[in-house]
Amino acid sequence: MASIDCLFCDEPVTGDGVPVHTLEGPRTNHRECALREVLGGIGHQIAHEYWCTEMHDPDAGFTRHQSALMVAFMYEMMGDALITRSYASARDGGEVVPLVEVSVSDDEWGEEVLRWAEQDLPPEWPPPPPPA
Repeated sequence: MASIDCLFCDEPVTGDGVPVHTLEGPRTNHRECALREVLGGIGHQIAHEYWCTEMHDPDAGFTRHQSALMVAFMYEMMGDALITRSYASARDGGEVVPLVEVSVSDDEWGEEVLRWAEQDLPPEWPPPPPPA
């Protein structure tokens, strides 16, 4: 059986891929690569100003697929808070309930994400507010 390469990272897709229709015909991609295309790479998530603006590498030196796997893990752990860039929970009746305001500064956001991620697993949910 021929290997099918991901449309986004060019690595072989094993298991369930996501079918995509392109001008060249049907293709497939990893689910995590599709998410990375929407949310950006891991470098973009942890320190946009540095990785995207200064280094021009939204994947922080990782391959596109490695970066996609990390972004998928971050999204699994943080949910919509990863998208809104504020601690929030959609688990309360389906509504997004802000818990703590987080600065829009990429450096401060990256530090908050790393502090939260360094906790013993499983991490507390919702994430605790930063110390005053």
